Amino acid sequence: MANAYYWSSPYATGYSTSDARTLGAEFNAAMLAAGLSQTSDTGQANWATVTVPGTASTLYAYEVWSIMGGALCIRIEWYSSATAASSRTPRLKYIIGTGSDGSGNITGTIYTSTLTSSVNTLAAGNKPSYISNPASGDFFGLVYKVGGTVQSGVTTPSAIALSIEKTVDGTGAPDGIGYVLTMMDDGGAANGLISAQKATWVISTSTLYGPVTQFCLVPGAITNSSVGTDKQTFVHQVACNRVRNTFGAATIVASEALPNTTLNACMVGDPVTATRGYVCVGYGFGGTHVGGASANYSVAMIWEP
Repeated sequence: MANAYYWSSPYATGYSTSDARTLGAEFNAAMLAAGLSQTSDTGQANWATVTVPGTASTLYAYEVWSIMGGALCIRIEWYSSATAASSRTPRLKYIIGTGSDGSGNITGTIYTSTLTSSVNTLAAGNKPSYISNPASGDFFGLVYKVGGTVQSGVTTPSAIALSIEKTVDGTGAPDGIGYVLTMMDDGGAANGLISAQKATWVISTSTLYGPVTQFCLVPGAITNSSVGTDKQTFVHQVACNRVRNTFGAATIVASEALPNTTLNACMVGDPVTATRGYVCVGYGFGGTHVGGASANYSVAMIWEP
């Protein structure tokens, strides 16, 4: 069974029923190909019969998936465009919790995103997407349609980009405190989840910490990390009771690893001595960093096909 899946295809609108069916069926197949299990909840989308409503920003389909080795569930929701314009993208939303009720509702909710915006213009050509689902069950990453839209003349990163990983102790073993959720900023900005801003929340059974928008120090705002032929990565840190490193996602110098580049890295502070596989998902998931302009940096996430 695969533990990661990459695909590249054109984006499509949230106005056309045929487009909605194409996007939804493609997404469903990708999640299955990455080794994820769809729950048996009722009411989930049948992508052969889904119909986009004529009203704006209206839910027309959802799916519920088991992630993190079955510890959590994520509900992905699909909404019609914000306006009835053939060029606009669908609106997406996700809800993460500890389970589902059999009828499609998430239980033990720990995070609910806001709706993505319906961006004006689709960028031409195939757009990459990534799903990371390591066999350990300690990480889940989803980056969807990178560079799929154009807003105000600028190609925007993606519709959804998130990673979630278990908090770990000093040995690198999960400590049971909770989860670190890293995502595109969805704080209601004009371009919603496709903003280049990134936020981190730290989740435990009783406490939601954050958001934190500067959690990676790039010393001296460097734009060249090379030591000989080796490229370096920069560790993300969060405060969940105590300061912790996270290893599911890391920052890299954008010019040193183009999007869809795979690399092996052993990050400073990672107690796992063997290198891990990562994939660069691009500037769009770069966010803000202490010590440098976000455009100089990209994010790589665990990639273990």
